[in-house]
Amino acid sequence: MTRKFSGILIAILSATLTACSLGGDLDSVHKQFLESKTFTVTFNLNGGEGTAPSPKTVNGGSSVTLPDDSGFSLEGCTFSGWNTKSNGTGTSYNAGNKHTLTSNVTMYAQWIETGTTTYTVTFDLNGGAGEKPPAQTVNNGESVTLPDAFFREGYTFGDWNTEPDGTGLTYKARDSYKPTGNVTLYARWQYTVTFNINDGTGTTPEPQTVNIGESVTIPDGSGLSRSGYTFAGWNTASDGTGTNYDTGEHTLPGNVILYAIWFVEPEMVQVAGGSFAMGDIGDGAPSHTVSVSGFLMGKYEVTQTEWMEIMGSNPGSFEGESLPVENITWYDAVEFCNRLSEQAGLTPVYTISGRTFDSGSITSAMVIADWSANGYRLPTEAEWEYAARGGNGSPGTFEYSGSDSAGEVAWSRENSDNTIHAVGTKTANGLGLFDMSGNVYEWCWDWYEDYSNEHQTNPLGASGGTRRIVRGGSWNASVDSASSGHRSNLTPGSRNNDLGFRLVRSVRETVTVTFDINEGEGTPPPAQTATSGESITLPDRSSFSLSGYTFAGWR
Repeated sequence: MTRKFSGILIAILSATLTACSLGGDLDSVHKQFLESKTFTVTFNLNGGEGTAPSPKTVNGGSSVTLPDDSGFSLEGCTFSGWNTKSNGTGTSYNAGNKHTLTSNVTMYAQWIETGTTTYTVTFDLNGGAGEKPPAQTVNNGESVTLPDAFFREGYTFGDWNTEPDGTGLTYKARDSYKPTGNVTLYARWQYTVTFNINDGTGTTPEPQTVNIGESVTIPDGSGLSRSGYTFAGWNTASDGTGTNYDTGEHTLPGNVILYAIWFVEPEMVQVAGGSFAMGDIGDGAPSHTVSVSGFLMGKYEVTQTEWMEIMGSNPGSFEGESLPVENITWYDAVEFCNRLSEQAGLTPVYTISGRTFDSGSITSAMVIADWSANGYRLPTEAEWEYAARGGNGSPGTFEYSGSDSAGEVAWSRENSDNTIHAVGTKTANGLGLFDMSGNVYEWCWDWYEDYSNEHQTNPLGASGGTRRIVRGGSWNASVDSASSGHRSNLTPGSRNNDLGFRLVRSVRETVTVTFDINEGEGTPPPAQTATSGESITLPDRSSFSLSGYTFAGWR
């Protein structure tokens, strides 16, 4: 039998679903109900001639793959798929699509009259998950409704585009789209960056939503604050253990929350530069004059709280937020300095390579120092002793740091009750530095070597060796080791429960240059301020002169 069609015939499922009022987990009960039944999909050629595909029966909730037009045809028409209603108003499926059965269903063949100009819109999820939308074929001049509600891990569906990279024409989901030819539309995915100020105060930056592959502008910390903390950037984890993102343009890998990272800045004491008699008796001899430039030194030994904020765990034998961290190697200490510098937005002093580990500690590495960097570092031995003796305030006056009475300023074997103590519980020295004598030994930068008897300026110690300097004595050592001039040394991979460290930062002093026109007439050039070691450009004589003379320069 031959039938003529004007337009499209499409087919659809006729399904009846019984709604039950059930207690408990409705989804689970419904799933069990479906799985206990079998359902059949039958195929209606909808006017076509030949052998219809055999019915397929499966358990409820299972899917079937819809067949192609092998074995049947319709004169004057082209097969274009299946539909759940014979008049084409149901749901369309391409041959090869999967259909999940939740009831018995009849699929009707779709036919397009041969010779009618038709266009097919195909959809590509472009990395998304789930069942791809069926292609839609329409006559020239007709429209299709663009689908939505697809999923991709870490992203949100945005719209459709004629190019997979989003550079083509864009169409929104649910829009009516009138194709002018066969076309593939690609899902375009978006990601959103949300900001969390993480216990800070101020205005939280607005979320930013952009298309995949595009960048967002990560803001600085302007307008944000937190008492006792400094803003140190953004991180994908609230505790700072994720990925760091600095201010500026960044392309992120999907939806993400960025947390403000707050850094507890160590209390530092300004130590003005000067000269002092370094050394004492025994291992500290001979006494010799040393000059050091100004620097900042930690008011306290690095505490467990400060260590865990940066490194994540406490390596020590004791536990207490205000106790000094201990049981760390020299390499652990320089690693901490670098990480702290990075979090504070400073330039790390150390380049560290070839690390080896034992029980979580770094036991060997190659370490190179950049003394021009502004980050945190270990003190040199000269800086340590200069600060312990009180700097320019009262160098060499006291046996211990700030007193001739060890019990006043130091925890040692004689008074510690065989345990470590919270920082800052003894009297500070003249600079306001605590525990320079006792409590824990403190790592210094220098390799150990015998003293020179010559005057030195900013000495850095030997260029190599096998043992690093430790200073200050400890709760577990005799009071003699707490003397400001006493030297000790250990291999840099050593770890002890009375061995910690203190932070230092280099300070480049600000210098002001003023100009005197030396009886000239006019306006003196303005003063210039620069950091010590930087260059300035000396002014010409354009603003002054002296009758009868030629300007010859400055001196």
